[in-house]
Amino acid sequence: MKNYFKRAIKQKGITLIALVITVIVLLILSGTAISISTSEDGIFTKTDKSNVKWNNGTLKEDISLAMIMYHDETGLKEKLGHIDGAEIEKVQGRDDAYLITKGNSKATVYADGDILIGETSVWGGNSDIKCPTIVIENGKHNWYINSAAELKFLADFINNGNSLTGTANENLANYVTGSTENIVMKPEATIFLMKNIDLGARPGEGATEEEKWENNTQWTPIGAQASYVTNKLGTFDGNNYTIKGVYVNQSTSNYIGGLFKYSNSIKNLTIKDSYVKGNNAVGGIVGTTAGGIIENCHNNNSTVIGLGRMTGGIVAYSQSSIEKCTNSGNINGNSRMGRRNGRIYTQI
Repeated sequence: MKNYFKRAIKQKGITLIALVITVIVLLILSGTAISISTSEDGIFTKTDKSNVKWNNGTLKEDISLAMIMYHDETGLKEKLGHIDGAEIEKVQGRDDAYLITKGNSKATVYADGDILIGETSVWGGNSDIKCPTIVIENGKHNWYINSAAELKFLADFINNGNSLTGTANENLANYVTGSTENIVMKPEATIFLMKNIDLGARPGEGATEEEKWENNTQWTPIGAQASYVTNKLGTFDGNNYTIKGVYVNQSTSNYIGGLFKYSNSIKNLTIKDSYVKGNNAVGGIVGTTAGGIIENCHNNNSTVIGLGRMTGGIVAYSQSSIEKCTNSGNINGNSRMGRRNGRIYTQI
Protein backbone atom coordinates (compact mmCIF):
# COMPACT_ATOMS: atom_id res chain seq x y z
CA MET A 1 0.00 0.00 0.00
CA LYS A 2 2.86 2.34 0.88
CA ASN A 3 4.45 1.74 -2.53
CA TYR A 4 1.10 2.47 -4.22
CA PHE A 5 0.87 5.90 -2.58
CA LYS A 6 4.47 6.63 -3.51
CA ARG A 7 3.74 5.79 -7.13
CA ALA A 8 0.52 7.87 -7.06
CA ILE A 9 2.33 10.89 -5.61
CA LYS A 10 5.11 10.49 -8.16
CA GLN A 11 2.62 10.26 -11.04
CA LYS A 12 0.74 13.34 -9.80
CA GLY A 13 4.03 15.22 -9.58
CA ILE A 14 4.88 14.29 -13.14
CA THR A 15 1.39 15.23 -14.27
CA LEU A 16 1.62 18.62 -12.50
CA ILE A 17 5.01 19.34 -14.08
CA ALA A 18 3.67 18.35 -17.49
CA LEU A 19 0.66 20.62 -16.94
CA VAL A 20 2.88 23.55 -16.00
CA ILE A 21 5.09 22.97 -19.05
CA THR A 22 1.99 22.73 -21.27
CA VAL A 23 0.63 26.01 -19.88
CA ILE A 24 3.99 27.75 -20.44
CA VAL A 25 4.20 26.47 -24.01
CA LEU A 26 0.62 27.59 -24.70
CA LEU A 27 1.37 31.04 -23.30
CA ILE A 28 4.47 31.32 -25.46
CA LEU A 29 2.56 30.19 -28.53
CA SER A 30 -0.31 32.50 -27.65
CA GLY A 31 2.08 35.43 -27.27
CA THR A 32 3.67 34.60 -30.60
CA ALA A 33 0.27 34.34 -32.25
CA ILE A 34 -0.79 37.69 -30.81
CA SER A 35 2.49 39.23 -31.95
CA ILE A 36 2.05 37.83 -35.45
CA SER A 37 -1.58 38.95 -35.59
CA THR A 38 -0.88 42.49 -34.45
CA SER A 39 2.35 43.03 -36.38
CA GLU A 40 2.48 45.16 -39.52
CA ASP A 41 1.91 42.06 -41.64
CA GLY A 42 -0.31 40.30 -39.09
CA ILE A 43 -3.79 38.90 -39.61
CA PHE A 44 -5.60 41.69 -37.74
CA THR A 45 -3.57 44.39 -39.50
CA LYS A 46 -4.23 42.86 -42.91
CA THR A 47 -7.94 42.61 -42.06
CA ASP A 48 -8.07 46.28 -41.05
CA LYS A 49 -6.31 47.30 -44.26
CA SER A 50 -8.69 45.15 -46.29
CA ASN A 51 -11.68 46.77 -44.61
CA VAL A 52 -10.32 50.26 -45.31
CA LYS A 53 -9.69 49.33 -48.94
CA TRP A 54 -13.18 47.85 -49.25
CA ASN A 55 -14.87 50.90 -47.68
CA ASN A 56 -12.88 53.29 -49.88
CA GLY A 57 -13.80 51.28 -52.96
CA THR A 58 -17.47 51.26 -51.96
CA LEU A 59 -17.48 55.04 -51.47
CA LYS A 60 -15.84 55.54 -54.86
CA GLU A 61 -18.53 53.36 -56.49
CA ASP A 62 -21.27 55.33 -54.71
CA ILE A 63 -19.82 58.60 -55.99
CA SER A 64 -19.45 57.31 -59.56
CA LEU A 65 -23.02 56.00 -59.52
CA ALA A 66 -24.41 59.32 -58.24
CA MET A 67 -22.50 61.24 -60.92
CA ILE A 68 -23.99 58.97 -63.62
CA MET A 69 -27.56 58.67 -62.32
CA TYR A 70 -28.00 62.36 -61.56
CA HIS A 71 -25.96 63.81 -64.43
CA ASP A 72 -28.85 66.10 -65.39
CA GLU A 73 -28.59 68.02 -62.13
CA THR A 74 -26.53 71.16 -62.56
CA GLY A 75 -24.54 71.28 -59.32
CA LEU A 76 -21.88 68.86 -58.15
CA LYS A 77 -23.06 69.17 -54.57
CA GLU A 78 -26.62 68.32 -55.61
CA LYS A 79 -25.46 65.16 -57.39
CA LEU A 80 -23.40 64.03 -54.42
CA GLY A 81 -26.28 64.77 -52.07
CA HIS A 82 -27.98 61.58 -53.24
CA ILE A 83 -25.34 59.41 -51.52
CA ASP A 84 -26.99 57.99 -48.38
CA GLY A 85 -25.21 58.71 -45.12
CA ALA A 86 -22.58 60.96 -46.69
CA GLU A 87 -21.39 64.32 -45.39
CA ILE A 88 -20.44 66.90 -48.00
CA GLU A 89 -18.23 69.94 -47.57
CA LYS A 90 -16.51 72.24 -50.01
CA VAL A 91 -12.77 71.85 -50.46
CA GLN A 92 -11.15 75.05 -49.25
CA GLY A 93 -9.57 76.96 -52.11
CA ARG A 94 -11.50 75.22 -54.91
CA ASP A 95 -14.93 76.04 -56.36
CA ASP A 96 -15.01 72.78 -58.28
CA ALA A 97 -14.33 70.20 -55.55
CA TYR A 98 -16.08 68.68 -52.53
CA LEU A 99 -14.93 66.39 -49.73
CA ILE A 100 -17.25 63.42 -49.17
CA THR A 101 -17.16 61.60 -45.84
CA LYS A 102 -19.01 58.34 -45.25
CA GLY A 103 -18.15 56.37 -42.15
CA ASN A 104 -14.37 56.24 -41.93
CA SER A 105 -13.84 56.82 -45.66
CA LYS A 106 -13.18 60.13 -47.37
CA ALA A 107 -12.88 61.15 -51.00
CA THR A 108 -12.36 64.39 -52.91
CA VAL A 109 -14.61 64.81 -55.92
CA TYR A 110 -14.05 67.32 -58.73
CA ALA A 111 -16.63 68.69 -61.14
CA ASP A 112 -14.84 67.03 -64.07
CA GLY A 113 -15.54 63.63 -62.49
CA ASP A 114 -12.09 63.12 -60.96
CA ILE A 115 -12.21 61.20 -57.65
CA LEU A 116 -9.27 61.11 -55.23
CA ILE A 117 -9.54 58.82 -52.21
CA GLY A 118 -8.78 60.82 -49.06
CA GLU A 119 -8.68 64.52 -48.23
CA THR A 120 -7.04 67.05 -50.52
CA SER A 121 -5.11 70.17 -49.56
CA VAL A 122 -5.07 73.03 -52.08
CA TRP A 123 -2.01 75.26 -52.48
CA GLY A 124 -2.54 79.00 -52.22
CA GLY A 125 0.62 80.01 -54.11
CA ASN A 126 4.22 80.89 -53.23
CA SER A 127 3.31 82.72 -50.03
CA ASP A 128 1.39 79.70 -48.71
CA ILE A 129 4.07 78.06 -46.52
CA LYS A 130 3.84 76.13 -43.27
CA CYS A 131 6.37 74.07 -41.33
CA PRO A 132 5.58 70.32 -41.42
CA THR A 133 5.50 68.01 -38.43
CA ILE A 134 8.96 66.50 -37.88
CA VAL A 135 9.10 63.54 -35.50
CA ILE A 136 12.21 61.78 -34.20
CA GLU A 137 11.46 58.07 -34.60
CA ASN A 138 14.16 55.46 -33.96
CA GLY A 139 16.73 58.21 -34.25
CA LYS A 140 15.37 59.42 -37.60
CA HIS A 141 13.94 62.88 -38.24
CA ASN A 142 10.86 61.85 -40.26
CA TRP A 143 8.81 64.54 -41.98
CA TYR A 144 4.99 64.40 -42.21
CA ILE A 145 3.46 66.55 -44.98
CA ASN A 146 -0.18 67.32 -44.13
CA SER A 147 -0.83 70.17 -46.54
CA ALA A 148 0.27 71.82 -49.77
CA ALA A 149 1.77 74.64 -47.69
CA GLU A 150 3.97 72.10 -45.89
CA LEU A 151 5.09 70.62 -49.21
CA LYS A 152 6.15 74.14 -50.21
CA PHE A 153 8.17 74.44 -46.98
CA LEU A 154 9.93 71.17 -47.80
CA ALA A 155 10.73 72.42 -51.32
CA ASP A 156 12.15 75.72 -50.07
CA PHE A 157 14.10 74.02 -47.29
CA ILE A 158 15.79 71.59 -49.68
CA ASN A 159 16.32 74.27 -52.32
CA ASN A 160 17.99 76.43 -49.66
CA GLY A 161 20.61 73.70 -49.24
CA ASN A 162 18.77 71.96 -46.36
CA SER A 163 18.76 75.18 -44.39
CA LEU A 164 16.21 77.61 -42.97
CA THR A 165 18.14 80.47 -44.55
CA GLY A 166 19.28 80.85 -48.12
CA THR A 167 18.49 82.28 -51.49
CA ALA A 168 15.16 80.63 -52.27
CA ASN A 169 13.43 81.89 -49.12
CA GLU A 170 15.38 83.73 -46.43
CA ASN A 171 12.56 83.66 -43.89
CA LEU A 172 11.69 79.97 -43.45
CA ALA A 173 12.45 80.19 -39.74
CA ASN A 174 9.46 82.55 -39.45
CA TYR A 175 7.16 79.62 -40.28
CA VAL A 176 8.50 77.45 -37.44
CA THR A 177 6.63 77.47 -34.14
CA GLY A 178 9.04 77.03 -31.26
CA SER A 179 12.56 75.65 -31.54
CA THR A 180 14.18 75.13 -34.94
CA GLU A 181 16.53 72.49 -33.53
CA ASN A 182 14.76 69.50 -35.11
CA ILE A 183 14.23 71.08 -38.54
CA VAL A 184 16.79 68.87 -40.25
CA MET A 185 16.82 66.51 -43.22
CA LYS A 186 18.98 63.39 -43.26
CA PRO A 187 19.26 60.58 -45.83
CA GLU A 188 17.89 57.96 -43.41
CA ALA A 189 14.68 59.98 -42.91
CA THR A 190 11.36 59.34 -44.62
CA ILE A 191 9.11 62.14 -45.87
CA PHE A 192 5.51 60.92 -45.59
CA LEU A 193 2.76 62.54 -47.66
CA MET A 194 -0.41 62.44 -45.53
CA LYS A 195 -2.99 63.92 -47.94
CA ASN A 196 -3.67 64.46 -51.61
CA ILE A 197 -2.19 67.75 -52.79
CA ASP A 198 -3.72 70.08 -55.38
CA LEU A 199 -1.16 72.62 -56.61
CA GLY A 200 -3.96 74.39 -58.44
CA ALA A 201 -2.83 74.41 -62.08
CA ARG A 202 -5.48 73.87 -64.76
CA PRO A 203 -5.44 74.31 -68.56
CA GLY A 204 -7.35 77.34 -69.81
CA GLU A 205 -7.91 78.96 -73.18
CA GLY A 206 -5.05 79.19 -75.65
CA ALA A 207 -3.96 78.34 -79.16
CA THR A 208 -1.19 76.00 -77.98
CA GLU A 209 -0.84 73.62 -75.06
CA GLU A 210 1.73 75.92 -73.45
CA GLU A 211 -0.56 78.96 -73.75
CA LYS A 212 -3.37 77.03 -72.09
CA TRP A 213 -1.25 76.50 -68.98
CA GLU A 214 0.83 79.68 -68.79
CA ASN A 215 -1.48 81.65 -66.48
CA ASN A 216 -0.94 79.20 -63.60
CA THR A 217 1.42 79.61 -60.65
CA GLN A 218 4.59 77.63 -61.30
CA TRP A 219 5.85 75.00 -58.91
CA THR A 220 9.60 75.06 -58.26
CA PRO A 221 10.79 71.43 -58.27
CA ILE A 222 12.50 70.12 -55.14
CA GLY A 223 16.27 69.64 -55.29
CA ALA A 224 17.55 72.70 -57.12
CA GLN A 225 21.09 71.28 -57.07
CA ALA A 226 22.37 67.72 -56.88
CA SER A 227 24.59 68.66 -53.93
CA TYR A 228 21.47 69.54 -51.93
CA VAL A 229 20.18 65.98 -52.40
CA THR A 230 23.05 63.47 -52.56
CA ASN A 231 23.55 61.91 -49.12
CA LYS A 232 21.23 64.54 -47.66
CA LEU A 233 17.65 63.94 -48.83
CA GLY A 234 15.57 61.12 -47.35
CA THR A 235 13.02 58.83 -49.02
CA PHE A 236 9.79 60.44 -50.23
CA ASP A 237 6.82 58.13 -49.53
CA GLY A 238 3.62 59.35 -51.17
CA ASN A 239 1.49 56.91 -49.14
CA ASN A 240 -0.50 56.21 -52.33
CA TYR A 241 -1.76 59.80 -52.42
CA THR A 242 -1.94 62.01 -55.52
CA ILE A 243 -0.40 65.38 -56.35
CA LYS A 244 -2.59 67.10 -58.92
CA GLY A 245 -2.32 70.29 -60.92
CA VAL A 246 1.46 70.73 -61.14
CA TYR A 247 2.75 73.39 -63.53
CA VAL A 248 6.47 73.59 -64.33
CA ASN A 249 7.65 75.46 -67.43
CA GLN A 250 11.44 75.91 -67.57
CA SER A 251 12.33 75.58 -71.24
CA THR A 252 16.01 76.44 -70.80
CA SER A 253 16.63 74.32 -67.69
CA ASN A 254 17.86 70.73 -67.42
CA TYR A 255 16.86 67.94 -65.01
CA ILE A 256 13.29 69.12 -64.54
CA GLY A 257 10.50 67.10 -62.95
CA GLY A 258 6.91 67.62 -61.85
CA LEU A 259 7.74 67.35 -58.16
CA PHE A 260 11.51 66.91 -57.95
CA LYS A 261 14.45 68.16 -59.96
CA TYR A 262 16.96 65.88 -58.20
CA SER A 263 15.94 63.21 -55.67
CA ASN A 264 16.75 59.89 -54.04
CA SER A 265 14.09 57.21 -53.47
CA ILE A 266 10.45 57.98 -54.31
CA LYS A 267 7.63 55.55 -53.52
CA ASN A 268 3.84 55.22 -53.75
CA LEU A 269 3.10 58.51 -55.52
CA THR A 270 0.88 59.61 -58.39
CA ILE A 271 1.22 62.85 -60.36
CA LYS A 272 -1.96 63.72 -62.22
CA ASP A 273 -3.41 66.36 -64.59
CA SER A 274 -0.17 68.35 -64.77
CA TYR A 275 2.16 70.09 -67.23
CA VAL A 276 5.95 69.75 -67.08
CA LYS A 277 8.31 71.30 -69.64
CA GLY A 278 12.10 71.60 -69.69
CA ASN A 279 15.17 71.21 -71.87
CA ASN A 280 17.25 68.05 -71.19
CA ALA A 281 16.21 65.26 -68.79
CA VAL A 282 12.55 66.07 -68.12
CA GLY A 283 10.40 63.66 -66.11
CA GLY A 284 6.78 63.68 -64.99
CA ILE A 285 7.75 63.16 -61.35
CA VAL A 286 11.53 63.72 -61.22
CA GLY A 287 14.25 64.85 -63.60
CA THR A 288 17.07 62.69 -62.24
CA THR A 289 17.64 60.43 -59.25
CA ALA A 290 20.84 60.00 -57.29
CA GLY A 291 20.16 56.44 -56.12
CA GLY A 292 17.73 54.30 -54.19
CA ILE A 293 14.50 53.13 -55.81
CA ILE A 294 11.50 54.52 -57.68
CA GLU A 295 8.64 52.22 -56.82
CA ASN A 296 4.86 52.24 -57.36
CA CYS A 297 4.88 55.70 -58.93
CA HIS A 298 2.47 56.82 -61.64
CA ASN A 299 1.98 59.68 -64.09
CA ASN A 300 -1.68 59.99 -65.06
CA ASN A 301 -2.98 62.34 -67.73
CA SER A 302 -0.04 64.73 -67.51
CA THR A 303 1.88 66.36 -70.35
CA VAL A 304 5.67 66.06 -70.17
CA ILE A 305 7.73 67.92 -72.78
CA GLY A 306 11.49 67.67 -73.21
CA LEU A 307 13.03 69.99 -75.79
CA GLY A 308 16.43 68.28 -75.62
CA ARG A 309 17.46 64.73 -74.76
CA MET A 310 15.89 62.26 -72.33
CA THR A 311 12.20 62.62 -71.51
CA GLY A 312 10.24 60.29 -69.24
CA GLY A 313 6.75 59.91 -67.84
CA ILE A 314 8.20 59.10 -64.43
CA VAL A 315 11.93 59.92 -64.53
CA ALA A 316 14.24 61.09 -67.29
CA TYR A 317 17.76 60.20 -66.12
CA SER A 318 18.05 57.68 -63.30
CA GLN A 319 20.61 55.90 -61.17
CA SER A 320 17.80 54.19 -59.27
CA SER A 321 16.00 50.91 -59.83
CA ILE A 322 12.49 51.45 -61.21
CA GLU A 323 9.71 49.06 -60.18
CA LYS A 324 5.92 48.91 -60.59
CA CYS A 325 5.64 52.33 -62.24
CA THR A 326 3.19 53.34 -64.98
CA ASN A 327 2.67 56.27 -67.31
CA SER A 328 -0.57 57.23 -69.06
CA GLY A 329 0.46 60.80 -69.79
CA ASN A 330 1.41 62.54 -73.00
CA ILE A 331 5.21 62.35 -73.42
CA ASN A 332 6.83 64.56 -76.04
CA GLY A 333 10.60 64.12 -76.25
CA ASN A 334 13.51 63.47 -78.58
CA SER A 335 14.99 60.32 -77.00
CA ARG A 336 14.08 56.71 -76.52
CA MET A 337 14.51 54.29 -73.67
CA GLY A 338 18.12 53.30 -73.19
CA ARG A 339 21.13 53.02 -70.93
CA ARG A 340 24.37 54.97 -70.89
CA ASN A 341 27.31 54.39 -68.53
CA GLY A 342 25.12 52.23 -66.30
CA ARG A 343 22.50 54.95 -65.92
CA ILE A 344 18.95 54.54 -67.13
CA TYR A 345 17.13 57.16 -69.11
CA THR A 346 13.55 56.29 -69.87
CA GLN A 347 10.50 57.34 -71.75
CA ILE A 348 7.88 55.46 -69.73
